[in-house]
Amino acid sequence: MADPATLKNLARTTGGRYDNAQDDGQLRKVFADLSRQVAQRQRQVEISAGFVALGALLAGAAMLLSLRWNRSQ
Repeated sequence: MADPATLKNLARTTGGRYDNAQDDGQLRKVFADLSRQVAQRQRQVEISAGFVALGALLAGAAMLLSLRWNRSQ
């Protein structure tokens, strides 16, 4: 069982809200209110630089291994 005092403190610390639903109807109301309080924000994140860096690293490793392989033969 969750400790209500701890949950209230957590809600206060994080700027949230503590709800103690005693039955199915109260729980449904909490979830209905929750959908109005939560906002979603979409943002685009550029990730291609990481793939380019990884590709360059792998290409460099392949060149070094090729030079080492050819030198030993």
